Amino acid sequence: MKSLIISARSGWGKTALLKDFYFSAVRNGFSCGGFWAFKKIEGKNRLYFSFLPSCEKEIFLAEVSDSGIFFSDSSFEKVRKAALKDFESDFFIMDEIGPLEFMGRGHSALIEDIKKSYSGFLLASSRPALAERAANLIRAQKVFDKPSREELFSWTGLK
Repeated sequence: MKSLIISARSGWGKTALLKDFYFSAVRNGFSCGGFWAFKKIEGKNRLYFSFLPSCEKEIFLAEVSDSGIFFSDSSFEKVRKAALKDFESDFFIMDEIGPLEFMGRGHSALIEDIKKSYSGFLLASSRPALAERAANLIRAQKVFDKPSREELFSWTGLK
């Protein structure tokens, strides 16, 4: 498996870049799987979801409010089960690797599955403070700090 980490602060555009990559790969005849994160604001609460484009599924992951963070292990398991179907893909998107994964929670089970069974190209994102740990976790060959579209596409072989 080849893998890389896209590292940038929150709000920089990691997810947008991964989505662009996904749709460009598909347009160029490559198979592409995985998921990206997005959030919805409801009053003072932030709701976080994963979107799996290959099956057009949106799965709730967590809620952050004044009273703390709530996340559902069963939701991460739903993402895992849906994402396992993408393991034959040329490219696999994982947005993003964060603190939960280093505690053995969140997408950690999926990461272990990827390391054991996926043989394509994994593109993952992380915030700068976690980038090196994320790279070690997935055995990434490269950490890109705020890459340009051209830099990312060139390194992966996608034109």
